[in-house]
Amino acid sequence: MNDDMPWVDLTPEEIQQLRTKKQELTEYGKQKIRELMNDGKLRFYDKGKETLTIDGSSWGEIQTPEMKLEVKEMTHEEMLEIAAQREAENNALNALDELHQNNNNGLKELAAIERQELIEQLEVKKKENFRLVAKACMQEYEKTYNHDTFPVDESWVYMVSEYFGTGEGQTVCIMMTQANPGHAEDFETSTNKYVACTTKQYRAVRAFHEQFGTWHLHGLRFLSKEDFFSEYSYYIPPVMMKLSNKSCFKEFHTRVHYNFS
Repeated sequence: MNDDMPWVDLTPEEIQQLRTKKQELTEYGKQKIRELMNDGKLRFYDKGKETLTIDGSSWGEIQTPEMKLEVKEMTHEEMLEIAAQREAENNALNALDELHQNNNNGLKELAAIERQELIEQLEVKKKENFRLVAKACMQEYEKTYNHDTFPVDESWVYMVSEYFGTGEGQTVCIMMTQANPGHAEDFETSTNKYVACTTKQYRAVRAFHEQFGTWHLHGLRFLSKEDFFSEYSYYIPPVMMKLSNKSCFKEFHTRVHYNFS
């Protein structure tokens, strides 16, 4: 039983064996392709001398070299040698078929394990990116407002990202959120189940990403409440302006894109 993924009924040793067999199968296939398609051509030989060449790049055109294709009787020893070679190739192919048949379920589970591992690696990188973006935003926020944290009496995070490209127009993404903890990761390492281990700025960046995606994290800024409503009031509905000072749960996000070209 795999402790990390209990739904997979394979031990770590069995998983490693499957990975080794998979690698052997891949290398065998690569070697056969190299042998058959050397220089992009399939060649036929008679005692080391080329007798016929089929060029795959010429869509089936057969090129015959100066040497003619000769058919002659083989000795008994030569026949035995060729038969032994064919038997060895057949045994190898049969072994591969048997590997697939005997380990089909195991290989499927191995693929699922590798996919899950990739997902976990990407998730770790995504969280690290959120932390880096949140750190950069807070550094700019501190430089602009001389505060390294959000005001204690302000429960909201105000965010804006603007993108402009020649011929692409302009996109403005706006969001105001309380950035409350609610994801499982917010309490993964908490000693107190009521105190989140993630920061408010991290959760704000995560919420912004959920709404607008990775691209619009470029140029993301944290604003003060005053700057947010004064600079971007024309994007904000009157009802949100009216509720801005009300003590209630509210969240707002919008994306505006325009192009005059």
